[in-house]
Amino acid sequence: MIKLLEDKGPSVLLVHSMGGEIGYEVARQRPDLVKALVAIEPVGSPTNEEEVIEKFADIPYLVVYGDYIEPRNQTGRLEATKTTAQIIRDNGGTAEVIELTEEGIDGNTHIMMQDRNNEEIATIITEWLDENVE
Repeated sequence: MIKLLEDKGPSVLLVHSMGGEIGYEVARQRPDLVKALVAIEPVGSPTNEEEVIEKFADIPYLVVYGDYIEPRNQTGRLEATKTTAQIIRDNGGTAEVIELTEEGIDGNTHIMMQDRNNEEIATIITEWLDENVE
């Protein structure tokens, strides 16, 4: 991934689930190559305050979560992303965690890109990127 970004230039990374590990690692190693990080129900959101301040605070960060967080044992992951986002915001960065159910968008699975309302979710992400990424 780093090699690709070195060849193509800084980019927005959109990661899903276990792919979160890759996105976070790229941002750790080469934050200069990450214009923004969009994470869909990710694994591995960093919560170490020093690390988040040093590596992630300057990267716009968006997280999107769908339904059934507790029954799918996603509560810890969600809380980690909220912690990361709060540390980023507390240090002058841009970060948001969107829980679709709180936005009145229900019925999403873990693979929301294939759900019936995927265009609505894509629009939310695109609008956020337009507002928060240069």
